[in-house]
Amino acid sequence: MHAPMQDIYTGLCSWRLALHWAWMDTKLKYRRSVIGPLWITITVGATILGMGVVFSTLWEMTLGDFLPYICTGMITWGLITSLINEGAIVFINSKNLLTQINLPATTCVLRMVFQQFIIFFHNILIFLLVVLIFGINLSPATLLVALGLLFYLVTGIWFGILFGMICTRFRDVPQVLTNLVQLTFFITPIFWKPEMLGERVFITTYNPLFHFLEIVRQPLLGHYPSAVNWGVVATITILGIATTWLFHRHFFKRLKYWL
Repeated sequence: MHAPMQDIYTGLCSWRLALHWAWMDTKLKYRRSVIGPLWITITVGATILGMGVVFSTLWEMTLGDFLPYICTGMITWGLITSLINEGAIVFINSKNLLTQINLPATTCVLRMVFQQFIIFFHNILIFLLVVLIFGINLSPATLLVALGLLFYLVTGIWFGILFGMICTRFRDVPQVLTNLVQLTFFITPIFWKPEMLGERVFITTYNPLFHFLEIVRQPLLGHYPSAVNWGVVATITILGIATTWLFHRHFFKRLKYWL
């Protein structure tokens, strides 16, 4: 393995290799399939339509108002949770590569992150279809989607490096994260709106994943995320990078023994 800082630098410089690798992983997963990764899009689309019909009826909202909301929420949530769950086991899944060839561990993290983004961009086709059918009013705020996804990219990398090492050392942590993500799904406004909580709206305020969700969902709907959303996400990102740098510097050399 490379030295700690050299590993990150070399891994980030090899982003083209990681991107090509991620694309090939996606293609090979669906080899001999006629529509390939679009099966994921169809599955997510069917889920969104089913939940949209049911919950719009329960909340007494029109499908035209509610479906774009739940569509953007489900697609964005899918990217967030996949970065968390896959980031936790990125080094465990790459054990053979990391122990047999001189490959930067960071390249494996980039490969994982790019693969989740490829799936996300396939799923965004569902949103475009909803836009065509229901006529969502996009605005200049929609351009902020790029900034939100940039935060996702950076967070996916530092999270994969940090928790990838932690979960390699402590193999029960991935299960804990998976359960926490499943719990958080129900307390994050994906298929319901924060104002429905009334006096208990603080549940969303103190939910960091809600703020990550909003910096992409709101621009997709043509709205500006709040300053609180950006502030929480920026703070978590900065603290995450700093923590990852310290942890990586002190424990990276032990990674091959933990594998």
